[in-house]
This record gives sequence, C-alpha cells and structure tokens, in this order.
Amino acid sequence: MKKIKAHQCSYCSFYRISRQPVLKHEKKCFKNPENKACASCKHNTTDYDTIYNRHHGGDPGSTDYDIAYNYCVELDIVLNNYTLKKGCALYSKID
Repeated sequence: MKKIKAHQCSYCSFYRISRQPVLKHEKKCFKNPENKACASCKHNTTDYDTIYNRHHGGDPGSTDYDIAYNYCVELDIVLNNYTLKKGCALYSKID
C-alpha cells in the first residue's frame, strides 16, 4: 500500500490529488449548505418501504426486503438524483 497526499471536499467524501477539482466540486456539492440543496436540508428525511415478493418458494416473507428513500416533508415529494434541488426557497439548515 502506498500513502498519498490528497484534497477532500469539506462536505462529502469526494477527493482528488489535485486541489483544483475539489475546489470546483465544493461550489456545486449537494451537501454544501451554501447551495441550499436537499442533501443538507432539515426537511430531507430518510424513509423505508417494504417490497413484498410474491414468489417466495413456500416461505412467505423470506424474500421480502426494505428499500430506503429520501423524502422532503415540506414539498411532500420523494427525492432522488433527478429531483435534488439547489437554491430551494424552503431550505432550512440542519441544527
């Protein structure tokens, strides 16, 4: 294993050896509170749904599983990579 020096985003796990790409990333990072994005908003919550599998091979419930999803309690919408917003008027910083 080789030890390296790298630069990491102050808000997420993004990192690069060069400083410039990280600075560019930080300006648009969804977890940067200055961007007022869903990822750093207190209205963003994680919820779970159970997926029920009808084809359980005679053992009901054995193949059911939960999926996690992010949900905005203010806008009443499910958030995914396509609905994450920046500059939301309802943004509220996490305490």
